[in-house]
Amino acid sequence: MSKPIARSKGLSGNVAAYVVAAVVVIVVVLMALYGRSSQKSIVVELDPNMFALSAPALCPMDLDKVTKMSVTIAGQTMVAEQRGNTWMLLEPINDQADSETVRRVIGMFSAIASDEVIDQPQSPAAYGLNRPFAEASFVEDGVTKTFTIGREGRTEIYYVKTSASDDLYLVRGLPEELKGLRPIDLVNSQLLVFNPDDVVKITAKAVDSNGEEIVRAVERRDGRWFNAGGDPGIVFDVELLLRDLRYVSVADVLSTRGTGLNPGTNLHLELTLSDGTKKVLDVGDKYGDRRLYFVKSSDRPHTYAVAEFIAQNLKDKLKRVGTDMMGLDPNRVVSLTVTRSDESGKPVERKFNKDSEGWSAEGKVAFSVGGVMDAIVGVIAISFAPDSNDADFGFYPAQNATQIVTTLDNKATIRLDLGGVTPDGKYRYVKSSTREGVFLAPVADIEEIVTALSRVRSELMVFDQAAVTSIAYSESDYSGHTTTKTLLKQGGKWMYEGSERNEANVTRFLQSLRNLGADKIAPIMDEADYGFYPAANTWRVELTASDGSKVALETGGTKSEGSGWFRITNYYVRVSDMTDVVLIGEFEIGDIKNALLALFR
Repeated sequence: MSKPIARSKGLSGNVAAYVVAAVVVIVVVLMALYGRSSQKSIVVELDPNMFALSAPALCPMDLDKVTKMSVTIAGQTMVAEQRGNTWMLLEPINDQADSETVRRVIGMFSAIASDEVIDQPQSPAAYGLNRPFAEASFVEDGVTKTFTIGREGRTEIYYVKTSASDDLYLVRGLPEELKGLRPIDLVNSQLLVFNPDDVVKITAKAVDSNGEEIVRAVERRDGRWFNAGGDPGIVFDVELLLRDLRYVSVADVLSTRGTGLNPGTNLHLELTLSDGTKKVLDVGDKYGDRRLYFVKSSDRPHTYAVAEFIAQNLKDKLKRVGTDMMGLDPNRVVSLTVTRSDESGKPVERKFNKDSEGWSAEGKVAFSVGGVMDAIVGVIAISFAPDSNDADFGFYPAQNATQIVTTLDNKATIRLDLGGVTPDGKYRYVKSSTREGVFLAPVADIEEIVTALSRVRSELMVFDQAAVTSIAYSESDYSGHTTTKTLLKQGGKWMYEGSERNEANVTRFLQSLRNLGADKIAPIMDEADYGFYPAANTWRVELTASDGSKVALETGGTKSEGSGWFRITNYYVRVSDMTDVVLIGEFEIGDIKNALLALFR
């Protein structure tokens, strides 16, 4: 078959020849001028339109006047019709269309241009028109305009026939978006249509990646978000959740009803608008082995699929909704620095670092830092502070002010500043690097941070040896039977069952107990999994001081790592005035127990 011949309809002769000739002439002129440059500097300005080649649109359309379109590409037919100010997709499904995408498709067809007419066209099959690559029709102001597009093999050579002309045109390339157009691309991806300013209440329930339930119920009052249950505190990050709800991208439309959608097993969210209207979104089960999830919206007729990361993002945004002043995920914190200005205005800093083994300070294991993190996350804002200048708020480095800086695993930092007390003594001024403005927080919340910090230490057993007046040892044997023995200090002597005990042995035992250290903090588990006293084969020692205060140490089960000669066994251990459970080597525990038993022999 002979190759089709195309001629230019807009320019006479060979355009390429003219362009080459023009370039040659310009080069010659410039060379001549360069030869005279020593006599006079000459500047030649070239018209940028000199080489501009334009071709007319084959079938231009006014986008504002098109009311219906039918497009078939690669065997897929898509029909959309304008109804009022919106577009509806009629085929292959009946659904809301993305108006911007529809207009963009119309615009791409309207912009197809060429001035290369096929002379003496052969049969339609020669140009792929018997099995078109694409067909389209548009109704513009009551007039139907059509496009039929053939393709030469798998090249970027296309042959276009429109209703605007009897000629057949050669077109070199089409927009990638047009060539890959799918029905899902025309579907409106906004599953919930609402104005965020109209939302007055949100109730939601979700399950995070760890299987933990996330429950939120918030309502808007006087332009601010608060817990619907009446709990105090301004609720933050609601706007982020509403923003992302409006831009959920649909990955597919499903004919099945889906599973886990009544209500959503992964997320169930309900919005209440100011007019009483409710909007509901459910995220159900995973769509087979694909990284997609079933989704259902009260605004739409079908079941949809959204990408896994979108479903996860909604849950993450929901989890952020809360009263936390810092918007902090404690699990991501790797460093904590607390700086306080003392009575003299001198800064006093305490720094803690976290790795896979737990928290540490100055190279030693730091206990009860988790309690500090809980107290920091527990700081809530009751309201905004009255307008004033920064000096009146008393933020760091003002006297008695505290600044808390957390570093996350991505090296980002979040700061919380604790300022002065309000005139009525009920609140303290607080501000966070993640929140706009200065807020009022209950004094009790701030005192909880101070109290938690006072409990942080690197020593396991903290007591005054000289003040100890009683040592009680309790043991549970292999069957779980428990017994208790008590050593008492009477008249300056240590006594057990009427017999005096060696004071030097008691002193050495107390010193060993005071110096006992932990290898690391144990992972958080259920209480029963630690196997603490009175479980079988465990023991407990309790010290009583002269002022009546008590501190106790309990052993639990064991945790082993490695095998053979490299096997390491540690005991779970807890101390009565600590929140952390720690791991201590079997030899250290054995030495303490032997020294303790020796006191009663």
